[in-house]
Amino acid sequence: MSVQCNQYLGYGYMLDFDEVREFFLRCGEDYWEDQIIDVYHDSAFDDKIKEVYGCSMIVDGMDGKYVFFGKLYAKSKNHVALDSMEIPTPTERDRIITEHEFGRVFEGFTSSVEPTAQLQLITHYR
Repeated sequence: MSVQCNQYLGYGYMLDFDEVREFFLRCGEDYWEDQIIDVYHDSAFDDKIKEVYGCSMIVDGMDGKYVFFGKLYAKSKNHVALDSMEIPTPTERDRIITEHEFGRVFEGFTSSVEPTAQLQLITHYR
């Protein structure tokens, strides 16, 4: 079995995988797959970042530890780390859009830890 990885730099919410999956599965397996994953999940194999209303989702399908939801600024190619770069400061627009879209998509979501948006460097294994 091979392991593949990408790195992402983004501003948003790092959430518990099990809590998020359980929340969306209340609407059914098809809803989780078709309305959430297929719509928001970025593909590690595409050069362009997939986003809807400025937001993307990274789901840890390998270990089931996290779901990231927010604005992605950069991603690496498969098996490559991000190049050195100046770390962006999230703009007020990024903050407003991320908070609004999170509130819309995750309306009614409760978590064991209060979700807080912040700058994240994610090494994503799959």
